[in-house]
Amino acid sequence: MNYLGRPIFQFDIDWTEPVSKQFTYDLREVALGFGQEIFEATQTNVVQGYQLSINLASGAAIASFDSFMSALYGRLSGFWLPAPFDAVQPAAAVDTTHFKIAFENLSSTWADHPDIYLYFTADGQNPAAAKITAVVNNNDGTETVTIDAAVAFLNPFAAGLGINRLHYVRQADDIERANFIAEGWQTRVLKVVELPMEYTAVETGQQPIYLYHFNLAAPLGLDWWFTSFASDVVSNNVLYSASSITHGSFTRGTQPQAEALEIDAAYSAGHPLTFFVPMPFPRPMSVTILQCSLADTNTTTVVFSGTVRSVEDAGDQLKASCESFWQVFRRKEPWMLIKPDCNYFVYEPNTCKLIRAFFETTVTLSALHNDHLPPTIDVTLNFPSATFEVVDYFAQGWLETGYGVQAEVRTILGSQWNGGPQTLTVTLNAPLQNAVVGQQIQLIPGCDGKANTCASKFNNFKNFLGFPFLPLRNPALQAINTSASQGGKK
Repeated sequence: MNYLGRPIFQFDIDWTEPVSKQFTYDLREVALGFGQEIFEATQTNVVQGYQLSINLASGAAIASFDSFMSALYGRLSGFWLPAPFDAVQPAAAVDTTHFKIAFENLSSTWADHPDIYLYFTADGQNPAAAKITAVVNNNDGTETVTIDAAVAFLNPFAAGLGINRLHYVRQADDIERANFIAEGWQTRVLKVVELPMEYTAVETGQQPIYLYHFNLAAPLGLDWWFTSFASDVVSNNVLYSASSITHGSFTRGTQPQAEALEIDAAYSAGHPLTFFVPMPFPRPMSVTILQCSLADTNTTTVVFSGTVRSVEDAGDQLKASCESFWQVFRRKEPWMLIKPDCNYFVYEPNTCKLIRAFFETTVTLSALHNDHLPPTIDVTLNFPSATFEVVDYFAQGWLETGYGVQAEVRTILGSQWNGGPQTLTVTLNAPLQNAVVGQQIQLIPGCDGKANTCASKFNNFKNFLGFPFLPLRNPALQAINTSASQGGKK
């Protein structure tokens, strides 16, 4: 039996054995296996644990138990556990979603704990589960409980009615313990700990999980897929890797509007957001955020689609400011700023119009210096040219190397001819993780956006979109001169 997409534990538990046991847990989400400590707040819910003894008196029961456990995602995946003790004492029937119980101050305490779910059993009836949504004190020695789903045998009360708490739990460890009583007869010992309400909401599909897709368009054609969930998620045959990533709030409306969104991610050398630090990446990067539930990861909803505008390096975090594609509809003409630098992305076919193949070159990696700050590599030119030896010729460009999952892209901070045989030292924004000496690398020179660079380096001034003669200061305004007076009083 499943409830909210997760299985209910329905095996013969020997409750005569000691079952209640207190587990001491630091309830940070990283300790329980969901999310990362770097972004997640401390949990405040009190949890309880159980040590269960399950009696498996036949080969079929043993096989069924093994099948149930193997169907879970792992130790950190939750399932429902009916508590051994009656949760409430039924007093009177009302209807299939309301019933009265003997007063136990549930109206004041029901929402204080994660176990707000009930498990209903009765003679000759299939078990049912529902969530408490409200409890009202009737001031007559009874309380009225409201549940979110109809249970047919509550009106009238069926014979043998039992109402138990339904705990959402996970295994406390990865150890299987079994006592062999006889052939085809075992008792298994299972330790579980109750999960806080945040986990229940996520794993049962009541709270969404988010998928992040970053893309660099052709000719790079690179994609990265991440999820903020605890483990990797496969959605529509695409693997989204678990990562320390989250996003802020954004607005939604019925009219197209320019949505802004901030994405926070933990720093790693291969993360696509590192391309923007310490200088902007010379190509547009798109980002799409999808929403789905763990119960059905193939049904997704796009909650944000746009481009990465800038990235702030905050030490162990990267903070990306993103802008939705709706921004283009607010422009009465193609977007540009009145500034001395060019407004176009270099090599953009419809604007800059530079042909990348005329300027890039292939090199061979001859040395890695990942211990340098910033990291550097030495490369040997496969096609020697004095042009490539110019100081910082490749600065503000990027390199590409590797294929498939080994592919890497890095922003080039600078390049220096080191006097060796056809050898350049290239400074990178982050170290290469997969590349090895002897590997082929593509170097693409960058553009600083200045008019002189466009004309002299690329011979492309006819496509320059900037205002090179714009004064850096407003000549109509006079700066205020300040002078320190001599002497005076404090």
